[in-house]
Amino acid sequence: MNDNNEGLGVKFWLVLMGICAGAVVAAGIVFVIFGRMWEAWGFFGAFLVLCGVLLLVAWGTDRREANRRKRLAA
Repeated sequence: MNDNNEGLGVKFWLVLMGICAGAVVAAGIVFVIFGRMWEAWGFFGAFLVLCGVLLLVAWGTDRREANRRKRLAA
């Protein structure tokens, strides 16, 4: 057999498993927080808070992109 560095390697698979594990932990935290909000304020209250957080993230991303484009145009 000729093993000329073919394949993805161990480092790739370890990084991929780390990313997957981090995503599972992050999703678990989000579900716990959303569940607690749902318990405290009901579905619509939790949904409104979630939408508000997502709108803030979108606004921040939009501002960063607008500033980046402004710098590139100058």
